[in-house]
Amino acid sequence: MNKTKQLPSQNALSVAIALALVNTVAVTPSAWAQTTLPEVRVESTVLGTQAQPLSLLGSFFQGNWLDQPVSATTIDEDAIKNSGSSRLTDLLRLDSSVDPNYSPIGYYENFQIRGFPVDPVLGMRVNGVPFVGEAPISMDNKQRVEVLRGPAGALVGMGSSGGLINLLTKRPDNIREAGLRVEQRESLGLTADIGVADGSGQGWRLNASADRYRPYAKGADGEGAMVSLAMDQRLSGGDSLQVDVEIAHKSQITQPGSQLLGGTTLAPINPVTVLGLSSWSQPVTFDSIFAMARLQKKLQSGWKMTATGSVHHVKTDDRSSFPFGYSTAEYANYGTQAYYRFSSDGKFSMYDYRSLDEVRETDFLEADFKRVLNSGGFDHTLRTAISLTRRYFSMPNYRWNDAAPFPSYGNVLSGTWSGDENPDQYPAKDAYGRTIYVSQLSLSDQITFPSKWQVTASGRVINYQDDATVNFLYRTGDFSRSMTSLLPDLRVQRKLGTETAYWFGYSSDLEAASLAPQSSQNHLDSASTSEMLLKPRKVETLDLAYKWEQPGVRMMATMFHAWRPFNFRNDASLADSQAVGDYIQRGTESRTGLELSLSGALTKRTDAQISATLMTSDTSGTGNPLFEGKEALNTPKFRLNTFVNYRVPGIEGLSASANWLYTGKRPASRDNSVYAPDFHRLDLGLSYVQKTKAGAATYRLAIENVTDERCWRDVAEFLGDAYLTPGAPRLVKASATVSF
Repeated sequence: MNKTKQLPSQNALSVAIALALVNTVAVTPSAWAQTTLPEVRVESTVLGTQAQPLSLLGSFFQGNWLDQPVSATTIDEDAIKNSGSSRLTDLLRLDSSVDPNYSPIGYYENFQIRGFPVDPVLGMRVNGVPFVGEAPISMDNKQRVEVLRGPAGALVGMGSSGGLINLLTKRPDNIREAGLRVEQRESLGLTADIGVADGSGQGWRLNASADRYRPYAKGADGEGAMVSLAMDQRLSGGDSLQVDVEIAHKSQITQPGSQLLGGTTLAPINPVTVLGLSSWSQPVTFDSIFAMARLQKKLQSGWKMTATGSVHHVKTDDRSSFPFGYSTAEYANYGTQAYYRFSSDGKFSMYDYRSLDEVRETDFLEADFKRVLNSGGFDHTLRTAISLTRRYFSMPNYRWNDAAPFPSYGNVLSGTWSGDENPDQYPAKDAYGRTIYVSQLSLSDQITFPSKWQVTASGRVINYQDDATVNFLYRTGDFSRSMTSLLPDLRVQRKLGTETAYWFGYSSDLEAASLAPQSSQNHLDSASTSEMLLKPRKVETLDLAYKWEQPGVRMMATMFHAWRPFNFRNDASLADSQAVGDYIQRGTESRTGLELSLSGALTKRTDAQISATLMTSDTSGTGNPLFEGKEALNTPKFRLNTFVNYRVPGIEGLSASANWLYTGKRPASRDNSVYAPDFHRLDLGLSYVQKTKAGAATYRLAIENVTDERCWRDVAEFLGDAYLTPGAPRLVKASATVSF
């Protein structure tokens, strides 16, 4: 395998701002002198993955866990640190309802919840506001991850379907901490966490990190840096202001996934190989700036106002030496190529994909008003909110070149390819532009009855406008979608004493419209009259849940049924590459399942968190026997996660942990003719907290995938084509965190 070019240095802007922020801290020594660090607690804490209450600002679902009619999991800061990883994909394996959905090394991460992909355009949140999901996510300035299962529109507005992933940033605290993490092949990460808080609700917190990536996939090397600042200010009259700024940079060679051999056979699993790695391979680069401000103010009328504004700007140079399909002729003979899958004997064609200067930006404004009052003998929590979201995306510098000399072939069985010349440089084109506007008005009332019944009803009016300009291969032009929709949400809960509650809910949401992928006939055929921009999809879910809580132990069982319109490429045959059809919306896809979770103390020294998801998926009304009545791609019928933490007697501060994950077999082809096999994964870990004069030092050691199980981590569909991403082999990770 050829060596890659030397990677560019880290983003100078990020480094400069980090130094400026550190200098700001350094010139205010009085703040340090007046601050007393809190007493360090050395005893082990309860597990970091718990069914804790949600904390989405502006939503009803806050406070006591038993009072919240939602199915959710929260992952706290201890679990984030114990994971030893900077990738959200590795952390979310702790929730059995969450699967990776095309998250290769070096690229941005995609997820699905309850078998529905999380929309990266509008479905990912930080502190409750939308951000650009098509960018790497740093975990070094996050104190908590919230996973809400089911449509979350009643909480945060349009954008979620199967569920919501919300990241909470670290708030000001009295802390001075430095960390080091290492991994096999000399991956290295440095972190700093410095903050000051005066106890009155105001202060600041600075987080910074720098990473050198040397992953198990040999050649997928890279680097990254992040710096963030969080500030809280207490205003007069009990009002408050929160400000967050984050700047991040990442540059890394991507490990592309594999395709089915001949459309009928799984390729061999080789997690350490980067298919098509070449002397001209270049990293995918992301530069990100996020800023938000939130003002909470009490009004004289008795209402509480929360005003929020945010912007997230991401510039991407998306480059990959990319194996795709198997072409047997020049591009002019496009229709005779076996273009959409590797050949049955493992061969693939090699391309140089470059989309430089991509820009994605999400802007958000919201005014939320909330009031608690008693009327008619019942307690009411009233809420009204108006929000505006703008999402912009452009691809002004796009190339899709054949690797020279053409045809250039590789073979997934050997992990090599035949050519090693710099690809032809076809002229770049302004290929794509898209702007989405979403305006929303919501009205809600949560009514609490003396009989311990609680009813939460909300209605949202959403206006959606979507304008796209396409100039890819053959189908070009301007396309537009607009609609106004009313989306209801109803949840009814009954508490039985202080330990038990059950609730029923109906929720709905609207997800952004899908553009027909390049591999579809309506994209390839300039004479096609089929829609290029499909309708936004309304997602609906029914939930029935039971909760039980004892001191230190929580249990929840949730049955659900969810459905939405079905988007698919209407192929006449999956064995014939000339039978590729239009990308259309027809019929319905559904998910029906049961979620079980148990968390808390099993003994005085043993804590556990267990989650299991049993789920079936189905499609109906498609009009195509290839897809009618079939299970969804990448969706197992059963997933189980068991995490146990044991505090070792006789050695204060020492804990041992074990995590066992099981994932059942999953369809790897739309017609269910190919399944990825089930797999088990066992992780073991040790952590030790040592008291020091300055505070504490924490050491962590983990061995992931102890048995070196070879598996397909996900077999998802991405941009209309199925890809298979290998799971990680056995890995050893270590980290140390020191307070000073």
